[in-house]
Amino acid sequence: MARKIDELDDGRVIANMDVEGMPWTKPSLFQSAAGRFAREDIRRMREQRLAREEKGLVSPLQEFSKQEIRQFTRNSVLAGLLIGAIYMIGLVLFILFCVYIWLR
Repeated sequence: MARKIDELDDGRVIANMDVEGMPWTKPSLFQSAAGRFAREDIRRMREQRLAREEKGLVSPLQEFSKQEIRQFTRNSVLAGLLIGAIYMIGLVLFILFCVYIWLR
């Protein structure tokens, strides 16, 4: 479900939710390069998200067809079932080992 742009929203901040003292609000002691890169990445991701919203693509799911989404869902369920089957086979083999070899 796409979010509609509100015409009444003028962009003003009513209540600032930034908490003083959090790592992203205060500069680090050494102003590390990692912190600068992380902030640049966050800014770039925000700009990409705003550009997507302007195009009308709010969510990445809107870029895929229903058939592709169905295929992704089917593949993820099959992967989960495969992992579950591996654990069950391991449990059965452990029980057989205990019954016929270890506890004999």
